[in-house]
Amino acid sequence: MNLGQKIQKYRKYNKLSQEQLGELVGVTRQTISNWELNESAPDISQAKELSRIFDISLDDLTDNNIEDVLLKNISKSKTISKVTLGITIIHFLLFLTVVIFTIIIIINTFQTKLAGEAVEINCKLANDNYYYQLDLDTNSKEIISFTSNDENIQTSFKYNENERYEDVLDRIRVLVEQKGGICE
Repeated sequence: MNLGQKIQKYRKYNKLSQEQLGELVGVTRQTISNWELNESAPDISQAKELSRIFDISLDDLTDNNIEDVLLKNISKSKTISKVTLGITIIHFLLFLTVVIFTIIIIINTFQTKLAGEAVEINCKLANDNYYYQLDLDTNSKEIISFTSNDENIQTSFKYNENERYEDVLDRIRVLVEQKGGICE
């Protein structure tokens, strides 16, 4: 029902003629007729006077259903809440992804330093086979540890941590060759 139809309905319900209603509102009968035909509409002060005369709310007169307005606002609030929750979840997942990748990088770096590379030479001395292994940091090529099945060299051999691994291997070769052995 449009505004003009409502004005006509409430005017007739209150047993008022267009002329009587016009006098109460302070307008002409023709203005009331134009309102009822939806050719024009009352201004806000006239609409307030009509709602007072008809003893109804301005919302009822203008078809502003407060329940619909509230439901629309609640619906908008729910939508905003869902969007906010979605954005929060996305931010959390991004943060979690960054944390997981950081942990993976740290673990890989740590494992690389622990595992590193192994450089090994095999030597033969007095019909016995020996191995000499240097464990190196993969990135810096610094010596992490030295192992051998030659107990004499294992216990007595010293190296400088800053020494190049190639130089350490050459020193091992020289030691073995001095004892009459040969390295591959």
